[in-house]
This record gives sequence, structure tokens and C-alpha cells, in this order.
Amino acid sequence: MDVFDHLFSAIAIILALVVSLVALPVALPIVGVVLLVRWLIRRSRGDNALPAGSAKTYAYLDEEKATPESVAKVVLPFEEDGVLGPYARGVLGALNKAELRRKGIYAVLEEEFERSTLTWDKFSVPVDQALDRIVHKAAQLANLIQAFDSKEYQRLSRLEQAGALKSGSTDVEQLRVMNSSLNEMDKLQEDNDQLLLELDKLQAELTRLATSGYDSKTDAIIDEIRKLTDDTHFYAR
Repeated sequence: MDVFDHLFSAIAIILALVVSLVALPVALPIVGVVLLVRWLIRRSRGDNALPAGSAKTYAYLDEEKATPESVAKVVLPFEEDGVLGPYARGVLGALNKAELRRKGIYAVLEEEFERSTLTWDKFSVPVDQALDRIVHKAAQLANLIQAFDSKEYQRLSRLEQAGALKSGSTDVEQLRVMNSSLNEMDKLQEDNDQLLLELDKLQAELTRLATSGYDSKTDAIIDEIRKLTDDTHFYAR
């Protein structure tokens, strides 16, 4: 009796395999159609659409605690976005340039001055403040980028260009608010670009100082860096 049981089990397994093999040519086209439909749906969202779900996640950055790494992680998914891409790439570029300036300036300082001296502090303190400010501004930008709905902005912009927005409608107000957010992003980028420019000048002056001696031009650059990192300067904007 056990022999018959095993025989029937073997026959059942063979029949199952045969059915699977016969059904495979039918199943493959079905799977292909499903994948094609999925691709068409994604394509209809636009080439610049973010990966599904990425725009829904929001990782708020505390500007006082943010690091270059935490900011970069937030903005990386937006690099190819049709509206936010330039801002995301700008943040990443600013962080990269800030790190290069830090290494370059400190390389000169360590060569020319001793740590814990007044001269060292005269240069290192404003440099550190400027580098921190760049990260803070980058974190603010990252928060604005995450909160911005590119697809909605593109839709409203198309309607505006077509003259299809009704005066006084909520769409008009929404577009105004979104343009205001973009303007704020522009200002944050300008702030960081200005700080990076002054750090470039300082590095060049420190390098020149090592060979030709000190003059008042270096003091002027330091004063400008201090002014740019002053909270009241930024909040006034």
C-alpha cells in the first residue's frame, strides 16, 4: 500500500510540472503586458518625476545640528528633479566647495601660525563661523526643497502660461506662495555663494601673505566674512 501511495505522489508531482511548463508560455506575455503598463504609467508622470515615495518622505533638518552628510543625504534624491534639481546640485556643490576651502585655508594656517595664538584665532574663528553658516543655510535649503511640490508647480505654471488661471483663485495664490519659496531658495544660495567667494579671497590672501607679508587687505576680507556670518545680516533679508 505504501508503494502505491509513493507512486501516486510521484505522478501528481510530474503532472504539476507539466501543467507549469505548459502554462509558462501563456504567463510570460501576461507578465510582459503588466510590466509595459507599469512603465507607461511611470512615463506619463514625466521624465523628471522623483522615484515613487521619495517625495513623500520628509527628514526635517535642525540647522544647528545638521552636518554636511545629513544635508547631502536629504537633497541627493532631488538632483534630477525638473524644478528642484538646480537647487539640490547647488547645495551639494556648496558643501563640497566649503570642505575644499576648509582644507586649503587650514593647510596655510598650520604652515604659517601656531595654534592657540591670537593670530591663529584671528583667522580660524571667522573661517569656522563661515563654514558653519554655509551648512546651516544648506540645511534650510534642504528643508525648503523637501516641502516643495514640483509637479504641482509645473502644472500651475503651464496653466499660467496658457492664460488659464482665474484671477483671485486659490491656484493663483498657490503659485504665488510657491514662487515665494523659490525666491527664498535663491537668496539662500546667494548667501552661500557670497560666503564661498570671501573664503576664496581669504585663502588667496593667506597664500600671498606667506610669501610677501601682511597688509590691511586681509583684515578687510575677515571683516566681510564676519559681516556675512552675522545673524542680523541674514534675518534682515
